[in-house]
Amino acid sequence: MLNEKRVFLKSFMHSPKAIGSIIPSSPYLVQSMVNQVNLQKNSKVVELGAGTGVLTETILKESKLDHPLIVFENNSSLKQSLNRFASEITIF
Repeated sequence: MLNEKRVFLKSFMHSPKAIGSIIPSSPYLVQSMVNQVNLQKNSKVVELGAGTGVLTETILKESKLDHPLIVFENNSSLKQSLNRFASEITIF
């Protein structure tokens, strides 16, 4: 997790206008967001700006999707951190 925060901060410092925050979303915020969504088994979910994957991880834990989670991330450093979910997501 500490390494993810470093990657996130480094990406922010390199391109602050392209990164929405200086640190990844907190576990509380992520859980609040996921609680607002009905993640049915047959849902198709798209995440825009996945960052280091804190929301991605929670979506995958809280749902048993039939389809891969579709994730968009422009930053190549942040995109690399999403590779740990490679079997469960489609990254663009």
